[in-house]
Amino acid sequence: MRAQLAAAELGQALQLAASKLLATVGGSSGPLWASLLMGMSRSAPRECTAAAVATMYAAGVEAMQQRGKTGRGSKTMMDVLIPVAERFRELLEAQSTIEEILRELPKEAERGMLSTREMLALKGRASFLGETISGAH
Repeated sequence: MRAQLAAAELGQALQLAASKLLATVGGSSGPLWASLLMGMSRSAPRECTAAAVATMYAAGVEAMQQRGKTGRGSKTMMDVLIPVAERFRELLEAQSTIEEILRELPKEAERGMLSTREMLALKGRASFLGETISGAH
């Protein structure tokens, strides 16, 4: 598999990785992450500019969002992935450098993650637990 990935164009490599995830990761996580990679593969650029990578990432997040039928505010990974996609686009519009983008996106991911602390889980396994884990630190 490693040799196939190394030899493949970006879009094809993302498809191969998505297939591997589907075949090996159980539960809902495999299909969700595979959806992200498949969505990204459909928008994979030939030349990886920051704008092209942002578009590719946003397409992957959209595909994952459609698969999971959820968005922001449901205490899921979407509370991290969507804001990162939005912040990526904002940084590009502000003509930020690659270095600034690489510094800012992890901060945005952490903000998104921390924003879920007080949320009630509406989707996924955590939703079965109700309020027992919401707000727990």
